[in-house]
Amino acid sequence: IHDDEDDSPIEEVSPVKPKKPSRRVAKAKKDEPKEVKETPKE
Repeated sequence: IHDDEDDSPIEEVSPVKPKKPSRRVAKAKKDEPKEVKETPKE
């Protein structure tokens, strides 16, 4: 039972770690098209 509890938090940390960089990439990707769209707009 102790092993199962230890695996639960570990599995949650795994998806949380890759989710953090994914969010950063989404922000950078959103910023990229935004700047590109604004560049041709001007």
